[in-house]
Amino acid sequence: MSWTRDAYGAHGSGAVDGPRREWYFAEGAQGYFDTYLLLANPGERPATVTVTFLRELDGPIERKMTVAPTSRFTFYAGDDPELVDRAFSMAIASDEPVVAERAMYWSDGRTFWVGGHESAGVGAPAKEWFHAEGATGPYFDTYLLVGNPNVEPALLTIRYLLPSGVSITRTRSLPGRSRLTIDVEKQDPMLADTAVSVTISATRPVVSERSMYWPGTSASWQEAHNSFGVTSTALRWGLAEGCAGGTRRAETWVLLANPSTSPADVRVTFLGESGPHAPIAVTVPPTGRYTVNAGADVPALSGTCFGAIVESTNGVPIAVERALYWDARSVHWAAGTNATATPLR
Repeated sequence: MSWTRDAYGAHGSGAVDGPRREWYFAEGAQGYFDTYLLLANPGERPATVTVTFLRELDGPIERKMTVAPTSRFTFYAGDDPELVDRAFSMAIASDEPVVAERAMYWSDGRTFWVGGHESAGVGAPAKEWFHAEGATGPYFDTYLLVGNPNVEPALLTIRYLLPSGVSITRTRSLPGRSRLTIDVEKQDPMLADTAVSVTISATRPVVSERSMYWPGTSASWQEAHNSFGVTSTALRWGLAEGCAGGTRRAETWVLLANPSTSPADVRVTFLGESGPHAPIAVTVPPTGRYTVNAGADVPALSGTCFGAIVESTNGVPIAVERALYWDARSVHWAAGTNATATPLR
């Protein structure tokens, strides 16, 4: 989705495989941001939905909502005084299968909803999460959001994977029924200005998302993207969206994370609208991250849109994401979206 006539802001998310009775989100904040919970009920009976907001540095609160049959319901966090000026994760329980997404926007002094990001929920927490995308420095700010829906605390082991193959490990304790925000660039001097992938291992099932904002600090942010991590690595991944060049000067980046101790030999095949392009081969170092710039690495993609198949050819599983940026109103990377790839085996 993009908004305003010139697509100055945008967000994107992958589809889900069906409605569920449980959904979870790690990200949410109201105050600087406007946060919306979107619930869809495809069934023929009304759905009674209980949302537990796991507030950061505060106790959880519950709210009940009713979603009529074959309809959509929008909850705006700004309408609830106990959520204003709070960051939170969400745990959702419904008596009928529903679909849940969450959208966040913010405004500056010149533009209403200058930027935003969005994600579909996940159906269950997990003890392992993998994030292929992440970048820090003067242009990007990257945050990890972790929600713990359990009553008991969870110990988190967080490993940051750098392009060189160097990894940095940190541990954090996350109280039960609460949420944690991690500003990645502040975790180590080596993380102050770098591309980075992240793995999270937890002693109890948790949920984890990653949000990125640009450019500069919150005073100058103009856009963002967000996605959940994946709960396991795989040998073959698919991406449906990507564009390079054109009137919007789009740029697509494919992000590869290798959390294993062996190098991963990877083949990337871009799927043009008239057929596939010749694949390119790259090697992702052990405990490392690799970035593919689609338009630069495959010049034939310029001016086109495409998908991609990403395969590890030597049996080392990886995690994959895609970031897409474009210009608007003569502003570089005025808009952008991100999505995790879909595992194909």
